[in-house]
Parts: sequence; C-alpha cells; structure tokens
Amino acid sequence: MVSRFLGAGLGLLAFAVAGIAGIVVHNPIEVTLSRSLLALVVFFAIGRLLGGAVELMVEEHVRGRRSVVEGPGESGSAEDAPASRDAAATKGAGSAPQRS
Repeated sequence: MVSRFLGAGLGLLAFAVAGIAGIVVHNPIEVTLSRSLLALVVFFAIGRLLGGAVELMVEEHVRGRRSVVEGPGESGSAEDAPASRDAAATKGAGSAPQRS
C-alpha cells in the first residue's frame, strides 16, 4: 500500500516539476510533455521501489518486536516449549564454575 502511494506521489510531483520547468523555459509543448511523462514513469518506479523497501523494513521490525514481546516459547508450538526449557536447564547445569 505504501509503495503505491509513494510511487504515485513521486511520479506526479516529477510530472508537475518537469512540466512547469518546460513551460518556464519556453520549450515546445511536445518536448515538455514527453519529458514530463518520462519523469512520471521513472519517478513512479523509484517510488515503488522505495515504498517496497520501507514496507519490508517495517514488517521486519514488527516481527522482531513481536518476538521480543511474546518471548521465544510463545512464538513456536506448545510442544516445542518444554523441550527447549529442558535443553536450556541441562546446558546450564554443567557449565557452572566450580570453586576449589
């Protein structure tokens, strides 16, 4: 959704800027419109790519935050949680430092 809005917004902005620039410097209408349309297509593509990257970053961030909030045992199935706790307890029991 964001990529569509960003692509459309950047494309229309580029079209307007190129059109106004062409009118200000008194270019022929064919040149102004062709350059404006080219700018629209190019900046639409750039906006879609940037918007897609933003969507991926936000989704990845939300997944990371969700796993931190839920904890490692809640994101998997209920059968995996006791096994992972038993493995952690066994691993921690043998690694305690001994004093002499």
